[in-house]
Amino acid sequence: MNPETSVSNPESSSASQTAARIGAPVAFALAALTAVGFTIGVLTPPHSGPWCTGDCISYPYADAARFFPRDYWWMIPGILLPPLFMVMAVCVHFCAPERTRPLSLLGVCFATIAAALVSVAYFMQLVIVQPGLERHEFEAMFTMYNPHGLFTALEQMGHLMLAASFFFVSRAVPRESLAAVIGCWSMSTAALIAFVAFVGMAIGYGPEMGTPFEAAIITVDWIALVVAGIALGLWFKGAPRKHRA
Repeated sequence: MNPETSVSNPESSSASQTAARIGAPVAFALAALTAVGFTIGVLTPPHSGPWCTGDCISYPYADAARFFPRDYWWMIPGILLPPLFMVMAVCVHFCAPERTRPLSLLGVCFATIAAALVSVAYFMQLVIVQPGLERHEFEAMFTMYNPHGLFTALEQMGHLMLAASFFFVSRAVPRESLAAVIGCWSMSTAALIAFVAFVGMAIGYGPEMGTPFEAAIITVDWIALVVAGIALGLWFKGAPRKHRA
């Protein structure tokens, strides 16, 4: 089959149309949920680390229970965002032109890694680590209040994988509409900023990069999710049939 032709395969065309129908509401839901989570996160004051300005806690963070559940509300949408983006990336894969599907498949792969890392890290924080801290069952390395802990490392790695997925998904979407251009631009820009920030902060902050890089990578990724979610939702609704294969 000619790789530039997509309408010659009825089964493929049907699959792409199904993907477009799923992708539009998922993309809009992703944007809305990200906006809610980001707003909650901005309004949640830091209670540990270098940016804490009052009512701070320190190692071994055993008194973190007094901030539960207020400090954890932002994690509830955070658990859902990477899996939703993974679903959207799969839908992009089926709607993209055949010539760019290797890129969209790479995007799906990185989105899957991100979903596993971030969702597990946040879910573990909510249902295991916080109760464990209250009962002195876990070492402090697991809590989100520790800028050098396992949670922070998993979260940052997950968001870097999400940024990598942004790059490949943005290269797969044909830029034939304003919505597609905006969505691709937001994802590719976020990917560039994320990896430049990682290298720059690793050099500039060294072992103390945990808190500033965590704030930077979440801000960059989540803003991109809002913009790309809206833009790709519109693209799914109006994607040309010739690309739905």
